[in-house]
Amino acid sequence: MVQIEAMLSGLPVVSTALPTGVPWVNQHGETGLVVPPGDPEALRAALASLADAPDLRRRLGTQARTRALATFTAEQMCDGAYEVYQEAAGAARPQAGWATALAKRTLDVLLSGVGLLASAPVWALIALAIKLEDGGPVFYSQERSGRNGVPFPVWKFRSMVPNAEAVTGAIQSGEHDPRVTRVGRLMRMTAMDELPQLWSIFRGDMSFTGPRALRPGEIEALGDGEMELLEDVPGFAARASVLPGLTGIAQIYAPRDIPRRHKFKYDLLYVRRQSVWLDVRLILLSFWITARGSWEVRGRKF
Repeated sequence: MVQIEAMLSGLPVVSTALPTGVPWVNQHGETGLVVPPGDPEALRAALASLADAPDLRRRLGTQARTRALATFTAEQMCDGAYEVYQEAAGAARPQAGWATALAKRTLDVLLSGVGLLASAPVWALIALAIKLEDGGPVFYSQERSGRNGVPFPVWKFRSMVPNAEAVTGAIQSGEHDPRVTRVGRLMRMTAMDELPQLWSIFRGDMSFTGPRALRPGEIEALGDGEMELLEDVPGFAARASVLPGLTGIAQIYAPRDIPRRHKFKYDLLYVRRQSVWLDVRLILLSFWITARGSWEVRGRKF
């Protein structure tokens, strides 16, 4: 990869003639110099010859850039990345065994049931705080995509102003989002706005751990200003093969502001590695992040 970047920058490269890897990228005397592996003297001589011959550097650099542009087109690179996503998605499809699924469901029912009972006083305090701030509705309902894309309703404590998406549509909130209320900001720091989703877990629409439940038709703004439908991102079908989760590898470890397509890599890792012990570890880490109030932190959460 470093060779290719140098060539695209119009620089000659010095590489070794290895039997593996991509020795064909650099051609001796045309795009750079090739030296035998394990021969430091030959490497020194090649670097010295380039340093002492600016005309040679310019000629090889120009030819290197021409070759790189012809060999590594944007279409080829995108096709290669797509194949990697497809391979990862295909490897992620095997489901957990019935024993793991039963243990996971048992854990979900026990924790969500206890959580609903134990958090009842907190619900009352949150509802009062929301009403005192702006008098708007306490809860906010959304339709989410569940396992295999089956939609289900999810409820959250309202953390934004009423009708927050009337203009923007279904987009992810960013840092210092003016739509988030003061009470909502505190709830998001501790994930208290997610408490009503304990009912979704108890019902079986969600699990405590898994990929984040997305909204049908959800879009994301790309760096070039274009909008991307998340359902079109490679790996979406694989992550949808399991129940969505209140927490998970992506929710805990992925930087908050990276594009969703990159978070899908974390989700696919969970699908491949899912186990009860992984779920327990992720749940304990989530409790620790909630206690620290660092769910909205843009860097490391713990």
